[in-house]
Amino acid sequence: MRTLMFAEYSDDTFGLINDSQDDFDCYANGEPIFCRVKSGKESVLVVGQYAPKSLSGGWLVGICPDEIGMEEVPVPAWPVRLRAPASGDSSYSPVLEIAVPDDATVEFFQT
Repeated sequence: MRTLMFAEYSDDTFGLINDSQDDFDCYANGEPIFCRVKSGKESVLVVGQYAPKSLSGGWLVGICPDEIGMEEVPVPAWPVRLRAPASGDSSYSPVLEIAVPDDATVEFFQT
């Protein structure tokens, strides 16, 4: 198992802050950023959305069930933790940690 950590890089980018360190830029348009974490037949969607400064000025971070084709895939029983940024992190928003199998892949996409 390995741990993937998802968080913001700035007010318009969101992604992996460890592992591949891939991030996706929404160009501050307010649209959510999604990625699929998949291992075998199990998968989950990770969602990051920047909340406008009038509301928060931080990122909303979470997971939801995946739909592959038109079939809903239940959220895997992978350990998931939402935590505050560590002291010294440049992040000001929550960090989502998911313990995934070693063969898990991460794919960012727009809806």
